[in-house]
Amino acid sequence: MGSPTTLDHRGLETFAMASTRYPTLLDVIQAVSEVAASDQEILATVADLINSGRVRLCGDAAGATSDVSATEDTAA
Repeated sequence: MGSPTTLDHRGLETFAMASTRYPTLLDVIQAVSEVAASDQEILATVADLINSGRVRLCGDAAGATSDVSATEDTAA
């Protein structure tokens, strides 16, 4: 009992494929903010995710890193 199939206009069998969607930076920030205790924790966690390579930025931000120490100085 596999996936349902259909035939295309040439009579060839087609399969439904899962769509892929890469999360945006906003998606990452919102997910972290759901479990973080403070704005500083959100910033530190998102920066760590980016700097460690667990989250990769694309487009104009590709290869960028984040320095949270600058925000820690102004928040104190």
